[in-house]
Amino acid sequence: MSTSTKTVTVTNESGATTTTTTTVTAPAASGAPISLTPADIFTWGGQTRSWQARVPIEKLRPVLRFDALGQWTKMGFERVECEGNAAGALRTAYRDGVPLPYRCTAVFENGYECTPEYDASATFRTQPGSVRISVLAHPISDTACTVAMTVTYLSADHETTEKLSEGVFDAFGQCVEHFSGTLNASVVLSEFHSSLADASPALAMTMDDINESWLSNVFGTEVVSFDKEVCGGGSLGYTMVLRNIKLKDASVSRPSSVAVKIHVGIDEVRGLAVATHSYSREVWFYTHGRKVSPTKAPKALYIVTDGTKAVEYFNLVMEDLTMEWEPVTDFGASGQTAAEFLNLLKTQVIPQQAKFWEKYDFIAQEPLSMHGTRFNNLYGLPSMIDGMAQTLPVLRENLLKLCFPELKALPAGLQKYLTFMEKLAVDDQRLMRKLTSESVRIMSTRPQTMCHGDLNSSNLWKNKADPTQTLLCDWQITRMAPAAFETFNPLVFLDTSATENGGAKTILIEFHKELCRQQPAAKKSYPIEHVYADTTMVAFTMMPFILAIFTSQVYSDMPKEKKDFLFQKFWRTGWSNVANVAEGIDFYTIIDKICEGKYTDLGPRKE
Repeated sequence: MSTSTKTVTVTNESGATTTTTTTVTAPAASGAPISLTPADIFTWGGQTRSWQARVPIEKLRPVLRFDALGQWTKMGFERVECEGNAAGALRTAYRDGVPLPYRCTAVFENGYECTPEYDASATFRTQPGSVRISVLAHPISDTACTVAMTVTYLSADHETTEKLSEGVFDAFGQCVEHFSGTLNASVVLSEFHSSLADASPALAMTMDDINESWLSNVFGTEVVSFDKEVCGGGSLGYTMVLRNIKLKDASVSRPSSVAVKIHVGIDEVRGLAVATHSYSREVWFYTHGRKVSPTKAPKALYIVTDGTKAVEYFNLVMEDLTMEWEPVTDFGASGQTAAEFLNLLKTQVIPQQAKFWEKYDFIAQEPLSMHGTRFNNLYGLPSMIDGMAQTLPVLRENLLKLCFPELKALPAGLQKYLTFMEKLAVDDQRLMRKLTSESVRIMSTRPQTMCHGDLNSSNLWKNKADPTQTLLCDWQITRMAPAAFETFNPLVFLDTSATENGGAKTILIEFHKELCRQQPAAKKSYPIEHVYADTTMVAFTMMPFILAIFTSQVYSDMPKEKKDFLFQKFWRTGWSNVANVAEGIDFYTIIDKICEGKYTDLGPRKE
């Protein structure tokens, strides 16, 4: 990739244009190979290199077929034979009529062509090297798609694996028409103008673009000065608070402070957000979902996007929560009790689930669901599952010495859990792959509703005057899913006393009782046994992702005090709760049944 200066012309709905110049990182020229060296490969549960671009659909369709993934390599194959059609089924690759000395598997494969959506991955294995190629393609208009392609190296033998993927990026570049020219920026919400036609599309491309001129366009009146504070956290976006805002005309009524959230500046991460519709989901929530959801969320004041279906660039201006609210920094450190957690579920989570229970005319629409009424995809990202070959040994080696340094051995519950995870990871993570695909199939039979999707402490705020009042931020993962999709993540970061001695099971029982009280249909269609099973499936299918984060933090360069707190507070609490929840709900029996094909307790919906 190369860095260049690009001039972007922004056109509003009335035809007025403004031109800005910004420095961007652009894909390499069409057809030019991208050098893959150890120095520029990002390590996270494997070695990964990503690239994304906007691609004309007509050029994409002949290329983005499953068999084409192999043909992109210099070690390509002529055909693929499938042993079964289910996701995760083994593919055998042939060249010149002879089976090749590596195999190919498809973990997620929803369609052979991008019509309307393509989500496929292939793993090519040799000894000692292996490489995974993943492709996500999503339409942004009737004629164009965004494509995110990732190559993940699964071996320390870089020379072998790089040779295996030779030519991949070159071939991909040949089917790309690079994006350039006009961003048709569009204001989709404004509290500062009498109509959207009067609002100027002030689309900041970087945090440096958040200046007095930009805010003057947003406010519709001249801003003289303000103080800017960049906030921490947020992997898919940047957030800042603008305080002490001074206007030239003091008689105009505007907030003295606002919060601003924009797209992330890293191409690879932004490409992931586009491919998963994360920005589109958040924009949708603040323009439509918040109006009908009973869950309390920040008020949006101004939103501008790049005008595409799969939003890549956006600015979201919100009320400044810090005036009356404060964040819950992390559940373990703040000692959140079971009662406090149940209050959150009762007042914020369940009312939304109850209101949209099986309301498919609403929840099955984009962007809440990109697959209609069919539930699809958990956390088992292909590269993360592959990465368990590296991340599980890191957990085994470091869990005791970093999180429990005063002990001579891991607590029995954690030892049992870790051993079970290692069982799922043997034989090329065969059981984990089966668990991922089976979990999607099983959870598709459950009643679906609207879920926040990322119910962790960093997205939870409490009122300064009345801490029992809570508010949820960050709606980038909001989606259609079964109700228990929300339960495991927050359970992990409660005070450990809340989950031990069967406490986790008690919390889920209370959750189910309240769900049935607020939505009586759940009593018959979503029994407590399904809550246990769905919590279990979410817990295990998100584990490759959690392991990748743990691994990256083990090897991160951070101050000792921060690292000690991170591992001896955050991770110690988290892993202790994982073991407590696993034992209390009997994860192990449920997962064994699923992996052995013996789980038959499906929901009322057809598969």
